[in-house]
Amino acid sequence: MMSVDDPYTELPDDPEGAFVHLEKHYRQALHEKLEASQSGNAGDSYWIEYMNRTLAAAQELGISALAEWTVPSHTDTSSRIYDRWQNFTTAVENYTTRLAIKNSRRQRSHSIAFDHATKQKIRHYLDKIKEIVDNLRISEQKKEKIYARINALADEVDRNRTRFDAAMALSVEAASTGGTAFNKLRPALDSITRLFGKAKAEEDQSSSLLALEHQKRIEPPRFRPAAPATESGPTEDEEIPF
Repeated sequence: MMSVDDPYTELPDDPEGAFVHLEKHYRQALHEKLEASQSGNAGDSYWIEYMNRTLAAAQELGISALAEWTVPSHTDTSSRIYDRWQNFTTAVENYTTRLAIKNSRRQRSHSIAFDHATKQKIRHYLDKIKEIVDNLRISEQKKEKIYARINALADEVDRNRTRFDAAMALSVEAASTGGTAFNKLRPALDSITRLFGKAKAEEDQSSSLLALEHQKRIEPPRFRPAAPATESGPTEDEEIPF
């Protein structure tokens, strides 16, 4: 998480995530300054400051969605600065909304939802791993790293959806112990992996069935064309009533 006082420490690695965090900080600072301002004209400089910082962040992080925007001049009229700021914030909200949707879909494809019983099983195996680590003849530093991965996965399991990389991180950290130590941890790790695989297979099957059902619902009715009309009158096989 970023520091409230210094938004530039511990920024997310990806440019999009870093931009979202910084823009949120700049926007919060703007609102606080506007609320504290006693001067009706002070808003001009605050709006310009917000746009200047946000555009600087976008340029440094390579965010092309805002490339066409420029910072208004302090010599512009208040109404012009305000209008530019409103239009700019609309563009920023459009971009961050699209990012939120994309990230949500990305996270869903890299995570899984567990039922209560499966969560209980995973917690059981995590406790088992912790007990084994307690008795391993490895450095305290290595133990602390594994404990941290165990806690991270436990936190993920408590959520609605659990990220795959949390389980992967634990497996990688455990594997780094090597030899006999890893062999003791492996059965519980394999059990957790199988639970992930089973839940993923069930979720994929459920998604496929839902997609198929949706397709059936929107499928148009079959159209059977009527027999073409003829101008030659009834055939010999047709009876003409009198």
